[in-house]
Amino acid sequence: MDNSSLLLDCPNSGLRPNLDCNRLAAAATCKLLCDDGDARLVNAVDANEGTVEVCMGEEWRMMCDVAWDNRDASVLCFSLGYQGKGAVAVRGSFFGPSEAGVSTQGFNCSGDELHLSNCPASFYNCSASAVAGVICPVLFGECNTSEVRLVGGAHVYEGRVEVCINGHWGSVCDDRWDFYDAMVICRQLGYTQNGDPYAVNFGRYGSGYGTILLDEVSCTGNESNILQCRANDPGYHDCNSYNHAGVYCPFVESTCANGDIRLVGGESESEGRVEVCLKGAWGTVCHDRFKWGLEDARVVCNQLSYPPQGAALVPPGAYGPGEGPINFYHLTCHGSEQRLLQCTESPFVSFRCNHGVDAGVVCINNQVEVCVEGVVRLVGGATGNQGRVEVCRGNHFGTVCSEEWGSAEAQVVCSQLSYSTDGAVAVKAGFFRPGVGSIEMRNVSCVGTETSLLNCAHSGTGNQECSHLDDVGVICQLPKGECSHGEVRMVDGLDGYSGRVQVCVGGAWGTVCAVGWDSADAAVVCRSIGAEPTGARGTSIPNDGTSSVPVFLEGVSCNGTEEALIDCLPSSVSPGALGCPTLQDAGAICGEIACGKPGMRLEGGVNSYSGRLAVCGEGLEYGSVCGKDFSSKDANYVCAALGYAKQGGFVLSSAVFGEGRGAVYQLTTRCPEPSPSCMFDYKDISMDCGHESDVSLLCPVPGKQNCTLGDVRLAGSDSASRGRLEVCLYGQWGTVCDDAWSNQGAKVVCKQLKLPTEDARAVYGDSEDSFGPGAGPILLDDVKCAGDEEHVLSCPLSIAAHDCTHKEDVGVVCEEVSEPTAANTVTGRAGNSEMTVTIVVPVVVVIVLLLLVVVVIAVIVLFVRRAKRSDGFNFNLMSKKSDVDAEVSLSDKNL
Repeated sequence: MDNSSLLLDCPNSGLRPNLDCNRLAAAATCKLLCDDGDARLVNAVDANEGTVEVCMGEEWRMMCDVAWDNRDASVLCFSLGYQGKGAVAVRGSFFGPSEAGVSTQGFNCSGDELHLSNCPASFYNCSASAVAGVICPVLFGECNTSEVRLVGGAHVYEGRVEVCINGHWGSVCDDRWDFYDAMVICRQLGYTQNGDPYAVNFGRYGSGYGTILLDEVSCTGNESNILQCRANDPGYHDCNSYNHAGVYCPFVESTCANGDIRLVGGESESEGRVEVCLKGAWGTVCHDRFKWGLEDARVVCNQLSYPPQGAALVPPGAYGPGEGPINFYHLTCHGSEQRLLQCTESPFVSFRCNHGVDAGVVCINNQVEVCVEGVVRLVGGATGNQGRVEVCRGNHFGTVCSEEWGSAEAQVVCSQLSYSTDGAVAVKAGFFRPGVGSIEMRNVSCVGTETSLLNCAHSGTGNQECSHLDDVGVICQLPKGECSHGEVRMVDGLDGYSGRVQVCVGGAWGTVCAVGWDSADAAVVCRSIGAEPTGARGTSIPNDGTSSVPVFLEGVSCNGTEEALIDCLPSSVSPGALGCPTLQDAGAICGEIACGKPGMRLEGGVNSYSGRLAVCGEGLEYGSVCGKDFSSKDANYVCAALGYAKQGGFVLSSAVFGEGRGAVYQLTTRCPEPSPSCMFDYKDISMDCGHESDVSLLCPVPGKQNCTLGDVRLAGSDSASRGRLEVCLYGQWGTVCDDAWSNQGAKVVCKQLKLPTEDARAVYGDSEDSFGPGAGPILLDDVKCAGDEEHVLSCPLSIAAHDCTHKEDVGVVCEEVSEPTAANTVTGRAGNSEMTVTIVVPVVVVIVLLLLVVVVIAVIVLFVRRAKRSDGFNFNLMSKKSDVDAEVSLSDKNL
């Protein structure tokens, strides 16, 4: 039988070149064609990034991200035809899992291999939520990722916004395009904020010719570049040629002339970050390791009227990150040019160029400094206890060059400067900026007890064997440092056992560069803080380069068994030698934390007084608490035990802060009233209650607050029965996003405000009858009420995590009113506290009451005047009747 006709039974996916049908005896089966060892990237818009798939057993498999690091990524990118240097490993299914299975095999590459198959293999178990990805550097292109420009305007400070992603320019759709987005663009381009920027919509500056790369951009206004804002994935949009976004930036006539240069951020005018003026705006120069060199530095110094032969290089980013545009990416100078603009720029596009690697120089100013022989000083450090070591010889200071520089030498320097020798850290080349002038000591070797650095053995002076790139430094322990040397902690996480890793050096905290960072390094961190190292995961956390926290460690390489992170350094402390070129800080997620009974904590919240309630139960492991019978009274007991107020705890809808893990317990208190010392009993009811019912809590914020937790109010209207919904969380008022908002939610609000609920209806932010955008934080999103809840916070909802702007703030109408009222806000209390309502009285009723009072007063005055005309007020009923009759008679005559 000819089986070729059965090929029609193969699933047709269009033109897929790797689809192969193998004929079998009685049927045909289809599979993805690959050779063992092949690799490819999937699930991304651009070809140079994506989820990693490797062919194993003639089947594509995703790679487990355990131990996946930049060295593995470098080998993979090189094998795919990209540059290996600068490759970034990403974890946690960053680009999403594919349809392929997950391989148990991993790789431990050194970075020098030509192919992943040349790397030693390792084996792990991972789920589809923990697969490896990679971003390979683009070799050639028009531009650098995140760069922006304005096109089609009459001036350089206005035009259609175009952004660079992966070496290509593209436009931005104007969906949600507003003032805050324009603010980020104008700041990124370096224009002075002399007034508000203007967001331009509807393709006023033309439609452009490239791809629409970004849509649904939503900035807060604080971002340093447009790619840090919320947006759809690059390339995904629903726009046409008339929807291109533009901006008009506030422009101040520049004080710099085209081609001017300056040095910024140095200790003197003769050193600093190189900035050059182009098109009326200051911008930086990229320190590309293959292009920026001593010849470029000499041109800078010569243009600034310093001797060009005295120019010295410094590491990338040595003087901190600049702002505004990067005006030059890859300059090539010969050293003889008079101005930097006379140098040529290569078309090569580097993945490394960002403000974290801005170029800097040191120009020797030929000043002679007089000093005392043997005195040492520290120069270039963030604080006085650290810096480049300089020693005085022959009435001038010079630097120290030493390959053997270690703790003994650092102890002598710190002791000479009256610091403690405990915790003295020797810093080799690359930590602090290179010095200038002479190198006064080489190959220093101390015992550690010398009273002066000059008393240590050394090879004398001279610049023949050393350069200033070899200058050494020290970090001395502060007398009262904020931490102990070598201590580690994690910040910016949901708890103290996950987040960004920080290490203490010389009594101050700093971060760790994520280059080469892996799970073995994370395990050491977790062990250091008392967490379980088994199952620890290393992560990379973006750092935009503007943080004031220094990078203290780079090149960490642990085997997982060390007791301290600083024990994992190959030979020396060398933090930030390259300014952490990937702008990624090291992070960690620890395994389960051992706990002592009794114990409880809040997990997964947006701050320390919110989260999923976790208690320490059987086996000294944390588990969740069932929320089926958990009341506000129980919440008060828990909040008090956690150190918060005894009243005002609030129980949210189940699992608002996510589902926990481990056992599910029923909580019973042993105390008659809430107390910080209260004890609890836990009963395992996992068989009857699942994690979908986990208790989520809000505890009262410490200190005096502007409002009461859970309160709601209506604002932005002249009626107390309608307005923009605002809710009190964490001691402040905030708005609610209209995602999932409904009439049922409006009914709950009106009920909480003790207003009529029969005609309650929801108002959306984009509707004609909206109550306008609010201010402050957007506190709630995806509120899905059934209508029978007593409080809004009892509805299923999302706290803090949202994708909204104030244009989407919800409103509520409890009853329709046709007349303005004398009050415009009503506040409903949450919990069991009393209801406080502003008395609302129609204005017409007030006017009528005032008129009645005036009439009564007039009648009384008339009666008194008539009584005074009688004889001494002595009259009887008859006389009064006569007077009245007389008056009536007189009146009749007059008529």
